[in-house]
Parts: sequence; structure tokens; C-alpha cells
Amino acid sequence: MKPNIIIAGYGVFGSQFLNWLRTKYPNKVNVIGIVEPNRHKRDLIKKMGINAYESIYDAPNSVTSKTHVVADCSPRGIGLQNKNAYSHLGLKAIFQNGEENQTIGELYYPGLNTGTKPPNYLKIPLCSGIAAIKVTKAIQKIAQVRYITGYHSKVTNTARMLTMNYRDSNYQIQTLLGIECRMNVIYIRGEPYNGIFAYHGCLDLELDRTVKKDDVIATLSNKNEFLKVESQEIDNLTYPRTDLTVIIKESIHIKNRILRLSTMSFTPDVNFPINLAAIHHISKGGDRNAN
Repeated sequence: MKPNIIIAGYGVFGSQFLNWLRTKYPNKVNVIGIVEPNRHKRDLIKKMGINAYESIYDAPNSVTSKTHVVADCSPRGIGLQNKNAYSHLGLKAIFQNGEENQTIGELYYPGLNTGTKPPNYLKIPLCSGIAAIKVTKAIQKIAQVRYITGYHSKVTNTARMLTMNYRDSNYQIQTLLGIECRMNVIYIRGEPYNGIFAYHGCLDLELDRTVKKDDVIATLSNKNEFLKVESQEIDNLTYPRTDLTVIIKESIHIKNRILRLSTMSFTPDVNFPINLAAIHHISKGGDRNAN
């Protein structure tokens, strides 16, 4: 049975997540309502044939009683406020990586949460660490990863342009993978092309043994890891948006026990498969890979 969900927040993330679900995975979940404080946005939502509510308390009991999960896509800080309402109504929820409070929910990544009973609240990892988690999880099938070093960058205008040894990302990787790491966030001042954010990064993985490049490419090409291997000949400006993290084939370099590679991800698309897997995990008690 498909889980029934409510999406809270119809901004950039929430609106694109809804579109992704309806166009790519229409048979995975039932979106039975959207919570959006903005009246004009609620009018647009209603025109799509979806019930819209100003707050979760405005949703009738006939809706909340059959809601398995709330996918909270609210701006940073609002999700933490919303959690009190979800708890009061007995609703489970997942929160996005913009929520910096570590206590809002248990960190989640498919296959890494092995507890017998999923918690009521989950949090998706940060973009600055999610590529490292994806790559490491895949590489662990052919060698053990001992240490992770990496950087994560995009073109943007933000108050925090440089963050060396990013504490939040390090914490999340160590919590989920149990591996020591050092992640750096390096943003370049500017405006994204056509308003589309593309994240680029470089990862160095220290392995317990040497591996062959062909074996690395083979394991990174497994679609169940939310990864895709591409040539550097791709045009970054015209490359179609994807929910997969792209590994640049020519960047894969192995020296002794160090594996180095470069990645490219589109946001918020890269988070959507993890959110979908989290919805199934929290609603039915187990991981379901969106791919």
C-alpha cells in the first residue's frame, strides 16, 4: 500500500519535490495535502486538485488520521517549530538538511539505519556530505574506507562562503558511516546559471587496500547507490537536471590506497530519492530504494 503523505511548505524544495513525485514516481506515494501559509500559493495548489491548508492544524482529522508521514520542506528553522505540532497530532515527519538542529530527528540514509523500529522523526543529511555518503557506501562493497577528505562548492551569494573542517557535515558522516572525515565547504560568489544550483566536489577516500579503477567504476555505476558515472565531455550548463550524483569518470584516480574523484549534483533534486526512501522507511518500517 502506498503511504499517504502531507507536504509542508510549497517553496523551491516542496514544489519541486511534488513535481518530481508526480512525474517520476506517481505510484510510490499519495500526496493527500499540502501545508502552505501563503494564500496565493494555496490557490495554485488547489487548482492542481490537491487540498491545501494554512497550517497543519487546519487539516481535518479525516486527513491527518490517514497521514503516514509529513514531508516537511519548510525554510530553515520553521521545521523545528512545526515538529511540536506534529508531535501533538501524533504525526511522523521527515525534515530537510537545512534544519541545523541535530535533535530534530534521527539522521537517515537508505541502508544505514538498521534499527528494528524506525523513529517518528528523520532528518536528511546535508548536501555537503551526501555525495561522500553515497560514494563511500558504494565503495565499501570492494574495500573498507578508513578516512574521508573532501570539499563541496557551488556558485552562490551567502554569508558563509568558506567553512573549513565543516563540523555539521563531519558529524553526520561520522554518525551514519562511523568513519572519521574532514569536509570543507567552499562557495564562489556569483549567481547560478538560470537559477539552477549545481554542486561540485572532490573526494579523497583512504582505503584499507588498493583497488582497480575498473572495479571502482563498476560499483559506482550501480544505480541503486543513487550515482551515475559520466565523461568530463558533458556540458555542465546544458546537462539535464538529475536526482543522481554524477561521478566524473576521468577524475577517478588511484594512488596506493587513496581513491580520488570529482562529483556533480543538482539541488534540491539530489535529495528527492533520499526523501522518498525515508518516507517508506518511517511509514512501513524498512528501506525502499526509490530507484
